This record gives sequence, structure tokens and C-alpha cells, in this order.
Amino acid sequence: MAITNNVSFAFPPNTKIFVNALSNSGAVQHVAILPPTGSAATFEGKGEGNVQMNLATKGFLNAPAPGGQPFFMTPATGGDYKITVTTTLPNKSKVIGGKTLAQNPSGGEFCTAWVNSEDSADGDYDDSLVLFTYFSPASPI
Repeated sequence: MAITNNVSFAFPPNTKIFVNALSNSGAVQHVAILPPTGSAATFEGKGEGNVQMNLATKGFLNAPAPGGQPFFMTPATGGDYKITVTTTLPNKSKVIGGKTLAQNPSGGEFCTAWVNSEDSADGDYDDSLVLFTYFSPASPI
């Protein structure tokens, strides 16, 4: 599998998904999230220690509640969301991603999807971290 500077995720329909973008790099990280329809949202930031990135362009995201995270609702058809990471360094960011689902006690599910990037040669893949989380209730009987 070739490593590029973007990852795509399919999310289920009619689901509220929270987004959090963090930096662990001295170089400015740029994260763009492109929805299936609508305008992209972007985050920017730098710093070590999981520094919260600023929401630079709201795009399709809803503003967070005080102390909360930006979020979006997936359309009735679900869809693929493309996440691209770039940096101010001359190197191209390399990106990996993953997704974990777990059933909650009520029969619904919890999901965490993540994107990690590497912008230099140290290979730690922590220069930016984008987290997507959602919770869904059990389906009605």
C-alpha cells in the first residue's frame, strides 16, 4: 500500500460525528476535510504535546459548543470524507489512518477513526492527529 498525504473514510448515514485535530510538530500542520458534498473544513496549528489546532475554515462543520468539538451530520446516504494533511516543511506529509468500532451495552456502536501524519524523517507519525468519534444508539426493534 502506497503512503500518500490523504485518507478517506466512509461514515454511516444520519450520524453526528465529532472532529478533533491536534499537533505534535514545530511546523505548521494544515488539515483539510472534504465532505461528499459542500465545502471543505480546514484546521491549522503547530506545537508539541497534542496542541489543539484552530478551525481555520468552518466549511461543512458545525461550530462547537463552548469547550466542545466541531461536528457534522452525515447525509441520509452516508458518504466518503477525504482528509488531506500538508505542512510548511518542504517535505510532503505522509498520512495513515484507521477506524475501530465497538458495540456499546445498549446494542448501538461507538466509533473512533483517526488520521496520523509524518512531516519529516523521525517516523513517529504524530505530527498531526485527526480524530473522528461518533456514538449511535441501538436500532429500534
